[in-house]
Amino acid sequence: MYPLGGYDGFNLGAGYSYIQLSPESQKDRLDTIELSIEKGLYYNVDMFFSMLPIYQVGNLSGFGGGLRWQIYELQKYPIHFSMALSGKSTNLSNSVIFITQSADFFSQWSWSQIFLYLGFGQTSSKAQFAESSLNPANPNSTAEHFSHFRSLLAGGIQSQIGTLAIELSQSQTTSLTLKWTSRGLSLF
Repeated sequence: MYPLGGYDGFNLGAGYSYIQLSPESQKDRLDTIELSIEKGLYYNVDMFFSMLPIYQVGNLSGFGGGLRWQIYELQKYPIHFSMALSGKSTNLSNSVIFITQSADFFSQWSWSQIFLYLGFGQTSSKAQFAESSLNPANPNSTAEHFSHFRSLLAGGIQSQIGTLAIELSQSQTTSLTLKWTSRGLSLF
């Protein structure tokens, strides 16, 4: 997780993820494409912004952002440690709104142009269901709220080929991300 630093340029990314909605059927899942942009700041801090284009299944839209900070780099070994704080809001047809916040700690091992990483973190999610979506007969009813707090373990592998980075990661969702980088490498 090399920080982007205060250099000119930024990273653009497009990621594909899916969420399995039913354990019985492989076809019953929600596929999403997420676009991202990252910019390095000074002192090993990076900021990022992401969005789900609105044209996807079921009028799904969303946006998110966060900060990542490389807190330590071993001098004799290609190992780095980073922290990330992020938040995201996702809206499904104005019927359900999900708000997710997370704090993660990652370590990365680098070898040539291959990067392996492992991390853990805490995620807080809140869902607000519009009562009109639960009870269409009474559109003026109040909304329902559900909250969930979870620890998670995540890992992945990334390869850098010139200015193109390919990443495969696994956590609560499985995702494949392609990024065009204007400088260096970063993991999202």
